[in-house]
Amino acid sequence: MTDRRCPECGITSAASVVNCWHCGASFKPAKVVPGREKVDQREVETADIRLDESPVVGVADQSQGPVPPGIAEEVIWYCENAGTRIGPITEDKLRSMIKGGALSENSLVWTKSFGTKWRILAETDLFDGPPPLPAAEPSSTNDTLIRRIADYERISGVLWILLGAIQILLIYTAIAGIWNIVAGFSRVNIVKRIKNREATVPPEFDKISGLIIVAIINLLLGGLIGLLFVAFDFYIRDKIISNKHLFIAKAR
Repeated sequence: MTDRRCPECGITSAASVVNCWHCGASFKPAKVVPGREKVDQREVETADIRLDESPVVGVADQSQGPVPPGIAEEVIWYCENAGTRIGPITEDKLRSMIKGGALSENSLVWTKSFGTKWRILAETDLFDGPPPLPAAEPSSTNDTLIRRIADYERISGVLWILLGAIQILLIYTAIAGIWNIVAGFSRVNIVKRIKNREATVPPEFDKISGLIIVAIINLLLGGLIGLLFVAFDFYIRDKIISNKHLFIAKAR
């Protein structure tokens, strides 16, 4: 039996006098010592296995086995397409698949420089398109946020009305009480517009002069508790301003 393995890299060749397709070394086949046939075959299989080093990606494997001679010196790639691992392939072949639409920006690719991790195509230099769009916020999340803001505004209005009623009963804080009751009803009236996401709502909260006036009146004529309510109103205002993109409906 003749041993046709390359003495440099261990890859088997079918020719009698060859240049190794893997490393280019020239050699002549040697006769095998009897009793070494099984060991040699196992060593050959081990050498072939080392050529396919791509990590398992959890998809069906349709890789092409050892690297073909024509691409041995190039950067070798593997990719995932429709749940199937494909490779080894050259970078030119991979780019052709990208250009032809066979792969998307979210397809998984791997080459030896990636180590043990596969990457999505959009994270590599092979993909020259725009990055993937960010995930859209679920509509249910936005609806929940709008309802919460509307509930906060309703609570604020009720608190101001209750505080105003108490201040009127105390007589000496009646002026602040009347002002707070008016402010409370205005907050209750805007709740429906917040729920409808009317685009006119955020501009009404841009200015802080109204809140400052209420704070001064309560500080001088109504007591410190009114300042706590003003702080709550500033919190609501911040929620509306930071989410103004959700208010897109026309006034009804």
